[in-house]
Amino acid sequence: MMFAAGMLIIAETTGRVLLLKRADGEGWATPAGMLEPGERGADAARRELDEETGFSADLTTFADTHLLVRLGDGDVMSVPWQEVYEVPDDATLIYEMFVCTVREQFEPTLNAEHTEWMWARPLPGPHLHPGADCAIRWLMKEYG
Repeated sequence: MMFAAGMLIIAETTGRVLLLKRADGEGWATPAGMLEPGERGADAARRELDEETGFSADLTTFADTHLLVRLGDGDVMSVPWQEVYEVPDDATLIYEMFVCTVREQFEPTLNAEHTEWMWARPLPGPHLHPGADCAIRWLMKEYG
C-alpha cells in the first residue's frame, strides 16, 4: 500500500480551488505527492505545496482533513479523518487530504511535474485526476 498527502487550496475571496495540470497527462490535480520515509502527512502536504507551486504555507491548522482511499478497482472513497474505520483489504493508496484556505488567489511557480495552473470553480469531471475528482466531489457535498 502507498501513502500520499496533499492540499485542496480554496481562495476565500472567490471560492475557487487551485488546480495544476499534470505533465504526465493524468489531468488536473491538487498539489500532492507520496510521503517520504518517516514523514507525516501534514509535513508532506506542506512540502508538496512548496515544491509544486513555490507557495510556502505556515499552516498549523486546516479547515478540514479527510482520507481518500483508492481501492483495487480504481474507485475512491472519502473518510473523515476523525472517524474510526478499517482500511478495506483491497486498498492500494491512502491519501491524506488537507483542506486549506488562502485569502486571495496567488500565482504559483510550477515545477516540472505540472505544465499549467488555474483557479477554477470546483466542478468534478473526467478532466481531473481521480484523486482531485474525489476531493472536488467531497468539497461540493460538504460545502455546497
